[in-house]
Amino acid sequence: MERLYCITRKDLTPGQKTAQACHAATQYILDNPKTNWDNGFIICLEIDSEKELLKLKESLDIKGLNYSYFKEPDMGDALTAISMLDHGKTFANLKLLR
Repeated sequence: MERLYCITRKDLTPGQKTAQACHAATQYILDNPKTNWDNGFIICLEIDSEKELLKLKESLDIKGLNYSYFKEPDMGDALTAISMLDHGKTFANLKLLR
């Protein structure tokens, strides 16, 4: 079963992490209106920094995976979150959002 994964940055405040994960999830649904995701599971994970999130984005691009991302206008268009449907293996090394 695929779950919607939202990965945001550990260097953000708890409120910012929550908002950015929501932005990324919403962006995924907007980008993929015919998705098979049925609002079953959302897994929120975190990664150390924007630099690490950019590396993750590049890795997803190289693998040709379908994902969405969000850049926060109020943070100078910094990359703040990525979302993607997955079975869990792609993000197995990341920790749950705290």
